[in-house]
Amino acid sequence: VWHGHLDQDTFAWKAAQLATWYNNGLLAIEVNSMRSKNDNTEGDHSFTVLDEIADVYTNLYARTSPDSVKQGAPTKYGFHTNKSTKPMIIDTLNGALRDDLYEEKDLAACDEMDSFEYKPDGSMGAVDGQKDYRVITTAGCVWLALKYMPTPEEIKQTTKKSRGIVSEASF
Repeated sequence: VWHGHLDQDTFAWKAAQLATWYNNGLLAIEVNSMRSKNDNTEGDHSFTVLDEIADVYTNLYARTSPDSVKQGAPTKYGFHTNKSTKPMIIDTLNGALRDDLYEEKDLAACDEMDSFEYKPDGSMGAVDGQKDYRVITTAGCVWLALKYMPTPEEIKQTTKKSRGIVSEASF
């Protein structure tokens, strides 16, 4: 777990470096965080930053369906948290915690979960004066792992010795 603040382009490149380190893992950057901090007066930076990264790092989460891309729609990279996706990821997190499919080990995330609530208007988020960054990030990751990505399979590595050289068999 890493928590901090970087410029948007630096953050995105650092995330791509980490995903590369983890065997080119799926990189799903929340595009809501790629907007200007000044009330969106500077626009949405996700198009330029994520498109730039896509030229180098290819395992980016795309929210545009492959069929739409085939029909000429541009690929929209990154996860967008909104009124329809937020309940989806929170419900997945709640179910995973209930069914012992996920165990949170970060105490700061547990503290945020304790102060996460449903508001009178039906929305959800941190109680006034608290943050929910870790809750939303965790919920997104759990949703990606349980609902979006294929079920993990065990890969049994076999080795074959030939002339004193160990080579990996195909996986």
